[in-house]
Amino acid sequence: MKLKIKKIVLSFFATICLNTAYTQCPNGTACDDGNLCTINDYCVNGVCVGMPRNCNDGNICTDDFCDSNTGSCFFVYNNTHSCNDNNPCTINDHCVNGGCVGTPVSGVTRTVTSTIDFTPNCLRDIINQSCQNDIIVFAVDTSFITSPIVLPHNINLLGSDTSNTVINGENSTSMITIPASITASFSNLSFINGYSANNGGAFYNQGYLYVKNIILKHNYEGAIAKAFSGSGGITILTSTSLIIEN
Repeated sequence: MKLKIKKIVLSFFATICLNTAYTQCPNGTACDDGNLCTINDYCVNGVCVGMPRNCNDGNICTDDFCDSNTGSCFFVYNNTHSCNDNNPCTINDHCVNGGCVGTPVSGVTRTVTSTIDFTPNCLRDIINQSCQNDIIVFAVDTSFITSPIVLPHNINLLGSDTSNTVINGENSTSMITIPASITASFSNLSFINGYSANNGGAFYNQGYLYVKNIILKHNYEGAIAKAFSGSGGITILTSTSLIIEN
């Protein structure tokens, strides 16, 4: 009978890591370290060890903690942290009450250096890189367009003159689409060889457009000579600012 009792006692210590007597607990045996901020506690060389509870909320703008009394996570805003709002149109990003906030930039001058559509620094690429109210200028004389460029925000296209800054649809596409709520300004440019079955050969305007020193030449909507269409507004800044040749 005594031998049998001894076996039961040994079996008990082989499966349970006692709160105070871990020296008899085999490595890897489940235990309780008494800390609610750890999980998956197990015995290691007579010590009950737990893995820290993961309280990371994935927000760089908070400090993350675990409440040892409840085991619950809690988070505290830290406005001293630097951050990145992943918005190329902001600078000086910083934490504000749990969010990353940057200062908007606008009105930056950006330069087109490639004539070929869908290549780095072509007109389409520069527009897609741009921010609100940026000014797009041209270091090339012609920008070839293979499908309409949809303006993402208010923007200004500024050529050197109508002879040396040309946007060419190659008789296959209209060139610019101005969505509703977008304001654009086109100056010192020629739009030529545009084609659209329905929406104006050169551009389709649903927003608002200011033009100055613009030539529209050989642009067709279907079989009709028609440079632009749409329900948007347009302001011609001087009497000779818009010349249509077909």
